[in-house]
Amino acid sequence: MGHTIRITAAALVLLTAGPALAYGNCADRDIVTSTLEKKFGESPVGAGLDGETELYEIWQSDEGDSWTILMTTADGLTCVLASGTDWRQSMPTPPGIKG
Repeated sequence: MGHTIRITAAALVLLTAGPALAYGNCADRDIVTSTLEKKFGESPVGAGLDGETELYEIWQSDEGDSWTILMTTADGLTCVLASGTDWRQSMPTPPGIKG
């Protein structure tokens, strides 16, 4: 019974802790953006709001060899949601699909 209560309590903490804990790769916005600019040569190329509490951004390097997707909360906590290489501004339309 005690084991079940601990698991339930841990699950409640994770479910109510918000996106920052769920993503885990978070820091103050200034730290994250400075790192992207200085270490990877990235800058923002697009952004959008999710309600009034979260800003989502796409950053990419000038050469397109790296990209990062960020989520920033209203209190300035920024989380890296995804990152990768070989960014494409647009993709070709697959055969059989009207573009």
